[in-house]
Amino acid sequence: MGLLYDGRILITDASNVPVSGGKVRVYDAGTTNPSSLFSDASLSTPLANPVVANSAGITPQIFAADGLLVDIQYLTSADASIANRGYEDVSFLGSSTGDLSRTVTGDGRFTITGSAGAVLFRVGDPSPDNTGGTLTIEGWAGTQGDTLTLDFALVNVTGRFKEQGKKLQGTVYTEATQVTAQTSVDIALPNDPTGCRAWEIHIWDYSQSGIGNLQGRLSFDGGATYKSGATDYDSFWFTSETTGGTVTGTAMVTAAQMGFCSNLNGASNQLGSGVFRVITPDSGTAFTKIDADLSGIINTGAGSIFRATAYGKGSYGRATNIRLLLASNNFTFKYRLVALRGFGEV
Repeated sequence: MGLLYDGRILITDASNVPVSGGKVRVYDAGTTNPSSLFSDASLSTPLANPVVANSAGITPQIFAADGLLVDIQYLTSADASIANRGYEDVSFLGSSTGDLSRTVTGDGRFTITGSAGAVLFRVGDPSPDNTGGTLTIEGWAGTQGDTLTLDFALVNVTGRFKEQGKKLQGTVYTEATQVTAQTSVDIALPNDPTGCRAWEIHIWDYSQSGIGNLQGRLSFDGGATYKSGATDYDSFWFTSETTGGTVTGTAMVTAAQMGFCSNLNGASNQLGSGVFRVITPDSGTAFTKIDADLSGIINTGAGSIFRATAYGKGSYGRATNIRLLLASNNFTFKYRLVALRGFGEV
């Protein structure tokens, strides 16, 4: 909305004497078309045009559309024009031009309330294409701000984040989650943003109690069940050992679980680590794929690097959970989960 002057006009005659019952007629600038006027800031209650003043010559508040440009004529109560009381190209205050400056002291709050809780911030149109614009949120006097907090259940971004000296690699859903002496751990693959189809699982400080192969299974129903049929998975891995420079590989194996590595262990200050990358289809006949890069100590005492590729077979759609497990013994490690963008989420 826009507000004309302070919202109340004192109508006076040529001698500056208030005109009882005087009127102010408002036209769209450069025309004889009466402007649409309102008596409230929400522009919901029309106001008669011309606007009638009280006995002291003062009109009620006058509101109109934001930035409306008008011509004004003062009238007597009998609708006669008052000499030297006509004005042209008058703008309602609150127009979209000019700067807005407001200092909030102490723990004060700058509040903007929109219809049904929706507030729109629109940046200016740069010349010459009249599209887009630049919005900058910064600290005091152009310095870097300390903290920006967005306390929302969902933040939609249609563009991309550009790194400027800082790294923004994704959303960490779990950080430094400890797993201690377990034979298996179930990790949820969150559907956030909606339709998220790819994740990285980082593991570190890995050790296991004895010889055993690190394996995996997938759930497609929120973790209620995990596929364990004899032909539900294909997997392949190879090992590069630093001692002797040998490289060994497994043939593609179809089984009731995925195989990632054999006998990965750990010793004091030489604990294993690695990354699992999970890419799953939203629907259709494509398989869920897991790539694993793991390194550590194997039971022979040699340092080794494992690289594995595995598939969750079947037309099950989007994977919702992955289970890491040992064929025997137990493992201890930490992990965190990072959602990956750009794989077809909405």
